[in-house]
Amino acid sequence: MSLGYRSALADYLWAHVLVTQGLRLGERRRFETITDYLDTITSLDPDFRELYILTDTLTTMQTKSASLDDIYAVRRILEKGTAQFPNDAEMWLVLGQFVVYVAPASYLEDPAEQKRWRLEGAAYLGRAAELGSHDASIAWRAIGGARSLREAGERQATIRFYQRALAVTMDPELRADLERLLAPLLGERAMELRRARRTRFQQIWQAQYPMCSLTSVFIAGPPFDPAKCAGGTAADAWGTIDCAMTWSEWNELVDAELAGATTAPTSP
Repeated sequence: MSLGYRSALADYLWAHVLVTQGLRLGERRRFETITDYLDTITSLDPDFRELYILTDTLTTMQTKSASLDDIYAVRRILEKGTAQFPNDAEMWLVLGQFVVYVAPASYLEDPAEQKRWRLEGAAYLGRAAELGSHDASIAWRAIGGARSLREAGERQATIRFYQRALAVTMDPELRADLERLLAPLLGERAMELRRARRTRFQQIWQAQYPMCSLTSVFIAGPPFDPAKCAGGTAADAWGTIDCAMTWSEWNELVDAELAGATTAPTSP
């Protein structure tokens, strides 16, 4: 029916949705077919980012409560948005907040379903925190999702949530808050080792990659001396920090070295 003008038809339908939403609010009537329109628009133009960001607001902020079918449709559309924009932190944040807070608190009645949505939403917020390292406001709003994991008794998942957010954040205040939250879960000794490892990582970053972003450093991997590591497993330095080829390997070797120290390392 679009005759090939898919984006143009999507724009027309979007304008119709916004106008109709305003009229329905004035008439104190629910816009009953709004999710059908939104689903159609995203099928016509999957890159319509603004629509994904506003989907939950347009559907739930009405004079009458949205139906359960609408709530399921909103989640489906938002998940379509994260699939279309997999590296968009705000997209994951909107999805996570809807699944963790909005739907379980106001629309879902089954306790088991509420718990499942909150746990799944916490994973979405964790992804938002990872991708939002450049935007502290997104990371700050996302870390609240770990509360759902704690309340569900998911201790290891909570630790992973905080650790992943801590690994990418550049905000000193957020880092301090994450460390405060992690301390009772890991113990002070483990936090001291983590701070010492981070200090060593920052020293490498400043010395070897002074003009690179954190993401670029992660991609580049730890620096190593080719002369020391030539010959693979036959090299004298193989299996040591000097020949670590990935940051995961470097982390393991540094942790082993720090754990073997006679005194607990401390952050300078």
